[in-house]
Amino acid sequence: MSDLPHPTPPSGSRFKGHTLRLVASFLVGLLILLIGGIIGLPLTTVAISAAAGAVVCWLAWVLILRSYTRLARRSS
Repeated sequence: MSDLPHPTPPSGSRFKGHTLRLVASFLVGLLILLIGGIIGLPLTTVAISAAAGAVVCWLAWVLILRSYTRLARRSS
């Protein structure tokens, strides 16, 4: 058992992580819009699928990060 204090994360790291996830989700949505436009799908279908893709990207990132932090945690 260690009595050393846990290191504190940098002050803006949590905000930076949220911003990065938001930008990645936005880019996934734009990519889906671009591919749908090239293929020639109706705008409504492409917009709905782009929004769904952005949400799925956001949730996948959160789940991967949480599972990684649980696996990388030191055993006590």
